[in-house]
Formats: sequence, structure tokens, C-alpha cells
Amino acid sequence: MNSIWYVYSNTQVRYINEQARDTMKKMKKLMVTSMRLFIAVPVSEEVSIELERWVTTNREEVLFRKWVHPSDYHITLQFLGETHVDKIEALHACLGAIQASPFPLSLNKSGYFGRPNSPSVLWWDLLDDSGGLHDLHRKVVQATNHNGYEMEKREYVPHITIARNYIGNNRFPAEKIKSIPSEKNWIVDRFTLMRTCSHISPMYKVLGSYPLK
Repeated sequence: MNSIWYVYSNTQVRYINEQARDTMKKMKKLMVTSMRLFIAVPVSEEVSIELERWVTTNREEVLFRKWVHPSDYHITLQFLGETHVDKIEALHACLGAIQASPFPLSLNKSGYFGRPNSPSVLWWDLLDDSGGLHDLHRKVVQATNHNGYEMEKREYVPHITIARNYIGNNRFPAEKIKSIPSEKNWIVDRFTLMRTCSHISPMYKVLGSYPLK
């Protein structure tokens, strides 16, 4: 299925190509009534390449059940969950109306969620010195709230997930992840609406892209 791309002039939404609405109709005909969605900031190609290089070098010693495909690296702004296809056009409209400027992000340090000897998630932390990422998160949550989505109660902790579920027989080699590249930076100039497609890799598909100006 082709990705659906939108462009925006002020708060008016228009389709780049006429196949967008046809795609929605086809999904309904195929009995696709809902999609698992989230909103994210994409990772720059340079950063993705740097991270992929580290993974290639270290994955035989840092054993995880699943390594994230480089094309799937992202920073989640908000998880939306299962969303009926009838709500997607309204989502495009509210996300396209968000006004925010491009901002810098830098890689900071590696870390993990879960038990120290058997982490569930390996991730990359970020430096948001300008506050642009947190400001965009706030605006996204405010916009989607008007469409019935609720803000998560837990604190927003932006990160890039690298791998899931440590499966090594020995204690997790925490010293190894200290070699993950840091201080790489890039300018964030857009955010995206993403669909999760289970059982394929890469597993995330872009439904909409929203420029920061």
C-alpha cells in the first residue's frame, strides 16, 4: 500500500495526489477498519547510519531478541493506538494545523529500561537544549486531545529505541553500550503520523508528514 502524503497551506488540508481518498476506500473494502498509529519525529539519515554501524559491530556481544530496523528509528511524540480509519482525515487536519519552528536535537547517552541484568529496551537519549522537542510534544498532545485522544499520565521521556528483550546467558554488558555514538546533532524540520504494520520489517509506514516552518 502506498504511503499517504499531505501538504498544508495555513490550516487548509489538501492532498498531494488524488489516490489518497481512494486508498482509504480500498482499506474499507479490504475490511481494514482500524490502524495502530503514533506520531513521531524522524531520525536523520546521518544519525541512523551511525547507529546502524554500532549495531553491526556489537550485536554479537550485546544479545537482544529484536533489533530495530534502521528505517524504523524514530522519536515518539504521542502513541495513539488503534484508530478507526474514519478518524484519520481529522487527524491529518489537526496535525497539519500545528505551528512550530525547526529545532536542533543532539544524541546524548545510551540507557535501558527494565532490570539491569536483563533489560527490556535499549535506547538512545537526546539533548533538547532549545526545548523544541518538548514544545512540539505539548502542541501535538493539545491538538489530538480535541480529537478524543488523552495525554499519557507518565512523564514524557523522548528516546530512540534500538533493541528489545535482552537474551544473553550472561549478565548484560552495560560497559558495551557506553561506546554508542553521542553528540551527533541534526535539525528537526518535520514530524510524521505513523502506522504500525506487525510481522514485517521495516514495520512502520508513514501516513502523513508535517513540515515545521
